Amino acid sequence: MFDQIFVLARGGVNIFQGPPKTIQHHLHSLSSALPANDNVLYSVETLLKYASLGQQSSTVKELCQINNQQYKLPPPETDCQVAPDGLQRPSLRLSFSSLGALTSRYLLYTVNYQLFEWLSFIACLLLFARFMLFFWQSHRLNDQLLKPFCVNIADDETGGNLTCSAKSIQRLEDFKVLELSAAFNFFIHLMVNFLFAVKSSSHFFGEFPRLVNEHRNGYYSAGSFYIMKAVFEVALATPLLMVYLVIADLFEPIRPGMYWYTLGTMLLSMVAWQSMTHVIVFAFSENLLLQYMMQISVNTSYSFLANFILPLPHLHYVYRFFANFSIQRFTFEATILLQHGFGRCDARHQLQPLLYWMGIKNSDDHFAHCILMLIFNLILYRVIAIWLLVRKLNPSEKRHQRVATVRHHLLSMKPVRSTSHGLSSSLTNYT
Repeated sequence: MFDQIFVLARGGVNIFQGPPKTIQHHLHSLSSALPANDNVLYSVETLLKYASLGQQSSTVKELCQINNQQYKLPPPETDCQVAPDGLQRPSLRLSFSSLGALTSRYLLYTVNYQLFEWLSFIACLLLFARFMLFFWQSHRLNDQLLKPFCVNIADDETGGNLTCSAKSIQRLEDFKVLELSAAFNFFIHLMVNFLFAVKSSSHFFGEFPRLVNEHRNGYYSAGSFYIMKAVFEVALATPLLMVYLVIADLFEPIRPGMYWYTLGTMLLSMVAWQSMTHVIVFAFSENLLLQYMMQISVNTSYSFLANFILPLPHLHYVYRFFANFSIQRFTFEATILLQHGFGRCDARHQLQPLLYWMGIKNSDDHFAHCILMLIFNLILYRVIAIWLLVRKLNPSEKRHQRVATVRHHLLSMKPVRSTSHGLSSSLTNYT
């Protein structure tokens, strides 16, 4: 029934260890003859009878001595092998089979344990879209969307001064509509990305300890888990964005097919924002509150560099450099170009005030630039997130130093001179 057994006599001393079939030979090794009533054929019962005698029995002492001679441990220096690179973990490779298993398991986990959280998140998202739509309709601005809001410089009495002209009242009203339109676009994109970021951060915080344990046990590679997680989040977010834009997109009458351009821009923005969220999660994986604080700090800083609150052409070149990493900036500029650019104003004789204020001159080139920068930021934050994840799951810093310390400790070990009652089989317990 048992491959190995370990027998302790009363008092905690070891009188036998090894396969059960060697018990009989172990008992025959006693120098003194066994009592006549001890049947060696039932060696287990005989050994247990001796174990009940206690450590003061001469038979127990002799069995202890025989056991110590048979199972004498080698010194640490002869049993230690040098591993300069430390203990090697199993090498895991990215495989489609592990991706399929992870996807099916995570789908079941989401349905069984996260369904209520996702339903609450969807409700909050759609409620916010409905609130922004109510804000827009309360100002009765739907009829103003079809106006191009262009300024003809040749007809302006001041030769280009957009604030003091014969039509100043109408201009001020138009500027107010443009400001509200810009605010509507900025916040409707900012909030949807921020809500997705908070959702992703909270989920990753709960799943990260399980990821670390399963990766150490060799269940799957870090790349398999990260690809599954990223694709799963995008697959869930895409239909939500489609429904969200059906409610919040007010600019479809401006240009047919604009819904799909806006959806593509928002999807790129959401994936890039997701990548930035993963960087924060992996950098501060031990503290959820610190993750939320970093999310708010980074998003607030990038919002000031989004060419909405402050015009970028008027900022210092250092701020303009960091604005290249602002996802909010390129999402906002691309959306504004879809609404007010691409020939809505005559480039030779007219200006679009909002685009002029933002420093955008060529709609076609700048829109392509915004899309390329969204892709660039997506790849950049994705690479940083994967690098941080690999570093978290495969720590290699100071590995040689740790191995040298362990080896020095093993080589410097000396025999223990003290004994604890009941925890040793040494004969010094009996003197």
